[in-house]
Amino acid sequence: MKNRNSPRRRDINELAISPKHKKQLERAQNRYSNDLAEKYLIETFDRFRNEETEGFPHLFKREKGAFMHFDLMKMLDDCEKDNGDFDWDAIQQQSTLFCNPLGEGEYDQNKRIPGKSSGGTPPGQRIVNAGWLCLTYEYDGLDGADLEMQLDWFAGKPENCSFAKVHSALSKYPDYRGYCVVFSGHKSLHIHTVWDIRHLSKELSQNTTKPIKTLWSGDVPDEALGPLYRMAWADVAEVITDKLDTNITFDTRLRSLVQKRRSPWGVRTISKSGNIHGFHVGDQVVQTVVQERINNSVPRGAKNAPLFSINKYNKVAPLMRDSQRRPSNRAVRCDARSAVIDKLKTYLADQWGSGFPEPVEIQFDGIHNILFFRNDVHDIHPSTMVQGDFRRLILAGRGAPAGDVFLPNDLSLDETLDLLFPEDSSEFVSHQSRRLRDRMIGPRRFAAKATDKESARNEAGRILRCVSDFSGLTLVQAPEGLGKTYALLNSAMELRWDEDAVRYQNAVARGDTPELTKGFTVVSCSSYLQLHEKRDELLHMPDSPANAIVLPSISKIYHEALEQFPEQTALTTRDAGDHEYRSLIEAIQAIQPHVYARMKVLRDELWKCEDGTARFQSDAFVFMVHDLLKVWPHALYTRAFLHPEFQDEFDPDEAKPYADQMLPYRVIFDEVSWNDLVVVYDEEIVLFAASVREQCKKPSGKGWDDATLSERTHAYGVTLQKTGVSRKDFGFEDCDAIVRLNFKAEDRFAVDTETIPFGKGRSDKNIYAVTHGNAYYSKSLRWFRSLGCPVIILTTEDLPRLIAKAINQTASNADKITIINLTNTPHLQRDTVDLVLEERVRGPRKQTGDFEKSDQSVVELAEELLANGWDHVISDKLGNAKDKFEPGTTMTHVAARGRNDLVGKRIATFATYPSVNEFERLNVLGVAFDIANPIAVSFRDKIYQDLGRNLGFRYVPGQTESMHAVFIKPSLFRDINKLSCEGIEGIGYDRYNFRLLPYST
Repeated sequence: MKNRNSPRRRDINELAISPKHKKQLERAQNRYSNDLAEKYLIETFDRFRNEETEGFPHLFKREKGAFMHFDLMKMLDDCEKDNGDFDWDAIQQQSTLFCNPLGEGEYDQNKRIPGKSSGGTPPGQRIVNAGWLCLTYEYDGLDGADLEMQLDWFAGKPENCSFAKVHSALSKYPDYRGYCVVFSGHKSLHIHTVWDIRHLSKELSQNTTKPIKTLWSGDVPDEALGPLYRMAWADVAEVITDKLDTNITFDTRLRSLVQKRRSPWGVRTISKSGNIHGFHVGDQVVQTVVQERINNSVPRGAKNAPLFSINKYNKVAPLMRDSQRRPSNRAVRCDARSAVIDKLKTYLADQWGSGFPEPVEIQFDGIHNILFFRNDVHDIHPSTMVQGDFRRLILAGRGAPAGDVFLPNDLSLDETLDLLFPEDSSEFVSHQSRRLRDRMIGPRRFAAKATDKESARNEAGRILRCVSDFSGLTLVQAPEGLGKTYALLNSAMELRWDEDAVRYQNAVARGDTPELTKGFTVVSCSSYLQLHEKRDELLHMPDSPANAIVLPSISKIYHEALEQFPEQTALTTRDAGDHEYRSLIEAIQAIQPHVYARMKVLRDELWKCEDGTARFQSDAFVFMVHDLLKVWPHALYTRAFLHPEFQDEFDPDEAKPYADQMLPYRVIFDEVSWNDLVVVYDEEIVLFAASVREQCKKPSGKGWDDATLSERTHAYGVTLQKTGVSRKDFGFEDCDAIVRLNFKAEDRFAVDTETIPFGKGRSDKNIYAVTHGNAYYSKSLRWFRSLGCPVIILTTEDLPRLIAKAINQTASNADKITIINLTNTPHLQRDTVDLVLEERVRGPRKQTGDFEKSDQSVVELAEELLANGWDHVISDKLGNAKDKFEPGTTMTHVAARGRNDLVGKRIATFATYPSVNEFERLNVLGVAFDIANPIAVSFRDKIYQDLGRNLGFRYVPGQTESMHAVFIKPSLFRDINKLSCEGIEGIGYDRYNFRLLPYST
């Protein structure tokens, strides 16, 4: 016999409302009006699939579903028809909630915290203009009578019901498109009013009817749609309550553009007991569309200005923050704190309608105003707080409220203080941030004051001390050997001490236990040789820190451990996946336990203290190579294993506490290359990676990020067999990295040798010209955002700076890179460099028959120079002839970057023609990021890097002018515009004086 209390689909007749209202809902269910879904929800999703819009309305199968697209993707897979279309009726039934259109977010499983964070891009950062928005209103009454009252608003024909007055009033706005009313399945209705916002974007309004085109008067940025939505929501709420002659208060949570709302014809599953209708947890109720009047055109007689308008945005714009954690411009005077607190108490109590949270103390920490609150009368150690540029309170301590609490009127603390106290208020003193001031005048002042090496280093040090306190990402370009890293290391120590001192003083003042800053100060270099150089530099500074550790990658530790076990074969990440392990390190532990034990010994030696024990040091200066840092936030098991107290348990929940202690506090990224900021991949491997991603999804139904390592490596192997693609430089790890980049159609670019030509001769004979049209994919990287801390990247080169500037053209304010250029040094003495024209500066040719002088290459030229007193040769074309030279006498341009041990050495640099592949990548870089002459810029960067090893700021008194020479083919000298700075944006001065000479022994 069936249990009468078992969950089941509930009928309209079981609702606890009058027969009249049940009949109203029954008629609505039979009518099955579905215009909101068909004309907006489904239609927008189809446009998103066809890449006609960047956003789509997200659908949620679960009430607490994350703001990602996984639920929708699963529903689409389940409801796909044989012809490729979707069963939208079935999808709607599963979609109990929807939200306004959002862009597709990125997902990082390592950032997922159950109950707190989905691991995806927050919805507030994904707001896009997809052409329309729903302003939704709900009155969640107390009982069935309140539900009946709401149903009465829509009783009868739409043109005669009570809500007709609201519809008529809203129809005066040209951007109004009607309404849809959805029964929530409980005790309320969701009134969705639909608004066309294409007129806020010139791009969207161009392909519309004339009435919509004429409404466009300026673009409103996507990041402004959130505050604009809140203003419009309040305006419409007033219209509804006025026309319905009611004083009810609608649910203010729906003021948020991204708040979830009830979907038309979704099936709600009751999740709480105590339902007014007597239903049980698990019972299901259809979210019937009670009534709707939806159209796609401007209402007749619409004479008002649009509800969503550029004028409203102009009111919002001054309140929008340009950056997170902006310094306070005014500081509260110590002797005026009580007066400020009294005024804040009155204002907040009036706005919130409650005396709590109650402001009790305000401080200025040197950068920000900070306001502390008491949660209730029993809260004797107030720790709830809000910082100057923020409006959300950080809730802490006894009696802390549940849910988020914001300062009123969408204002930050500093904006609230500006509202309550005029600019000339005696309670405040002006505090123009040192950081902002020096950011504006730094480069100009540097150019004027850098008259010799000592003054240049002093002025650069002053600027870099300010830069070390910047938030976000900062790129500093400065000459070779200026001492950038030294200045930042020194500043990093002082800054941490200062911050800890402020934390200590504030905690003691509040009666709390001081909690010092956590996380590593990370220095990142391109090679381990440079890491050890920088570490030694730090340890020789006055008052140097006790904890300075070079952290190698798992791969490096593994291969060092394998040296003791020559009989063992190195495992790969693919091997780990094929054996169904979650990571390479877990596979090593299981398959090669002796090697794993040796790896632990090597790891513990890194953390060894003076007493001989291996102990975790939370405030250490950590040195790691670029490639490790860029994956650090996502490398859960790498971080966990490198923790000296890790207990060898590779369950994610067990590993996470160790990994979370291994996060950075500030990062100095030394000698950035252009490929640290952007990627360029040829079309073949990008399409192969896309095939691997699709192959992974077929059996598991999971996206790449959700699939196990085993599922991913299996997909890679299957695709490899199907396609026959086999490249030594493209393994599973490379494929995994490309899949995660999520390339889109707009990331595809073609080599353009007409816009960016190179080489001479007929286009069908020129090896560079024949590459015209070859396809590549390119996009900027965002690894620095995942680090969750300030990052300073250092470079001597122009190409990274030009790329950063191009990235800023389309980046949101939060993603913009602060760029400081200190390379214009007109008052400094320029070193003279011999630029030697020599035909032998070319790659080795395949020898056939008699070897003549004309067949010689860089190999013979290097042998000749080294035999005649030169110490080193820098060239990329000597790799296959290493056995002909003494170790250390030759090196590549990359190997020479950033080295400090070549001072006083006599060096020859060979500038050779780029390979075809290198040319294609640089050409695409120019096309994708609008760089006029990327090949010439790249050559100049490479040569300036080499010259900086022993000239410029590394010049030793007594050196002759011939200590460094550049050898180049005459034709290449012509093709790269004579190494001149002409045409390179942002450069007006050559740091070296080139003297053109013929070759002579």
